[in-house]
Amino acid sequence: MAALFPGMTPPVVPSIYREPVRWGDVDPVSITRFDAYARFIEIGEDELWRSAALPFHALQEEHGVWLPRKLMHVDYHSPSRLGDRLTVVTYLSRVGTTGCTLNVDIMNGDATVLHAAAHLVIVAVRPATFEKCEIPGALRERLVHLVTTVEAARAAARSS
Repeated sequence: MAALFPGMTPPVVPSIYREPVRWGDVDPVSITRFDAYARFIEIGEDELWRSAALPFHALQEEHGVWLPRKLMHVDYHSPSRLGDRLTVVTYLSRVGTTGCTLNVDIMNGDATVLHAAAHLVIVAVRPATFEKCEIPGALRERLVHLVTTVEAARAAARSS
C-alpha cells in the first residue's frame, strides 16, 4: 500500500472529524435542520478525499475524471441541537467499476448516538461531457483502501 502513497502515510479509514452544531444549522427550537446535514456530509467527503491525498482538483487534473453524486440518501435517527459537538465519520463501503458508495455517519461527540446516516452513490464521469466512464485503474487502487464496513467505521469513531 505504501507504493500507492509515495512519500506519505496511507489514509486512516474512516475519516473522522468533529464539528459543532452552529446557529445557522438550527430551527427556531434549536434542533438541527435536516438540510444542515448536507453541510456535514460535504465536509466529511472533503476530509476523506484530503486524508487520501485526493483533493477534488486532483481527480480532474491527475485522473481525468470527476465524481459527482448520483444519489444521496439520509436516514435521520435522533435530533442534534445547537452547541452539540458532532462526530462525522466518512468512508467508502463499495468501489465498483464506474462508481462508489460513500457513507457518512453523523454521531454525537463520543460517537455513541447516531443522529443521521447517509450514503451517496458517486459516479466517474468525463469532466468535459459528463459522460459516465470507468474509474481509472490508479484511482481505483487508491479508492479501495478507503473501504470499510459500517460496524468497523463506527467502532473506530468510538475509540478515537
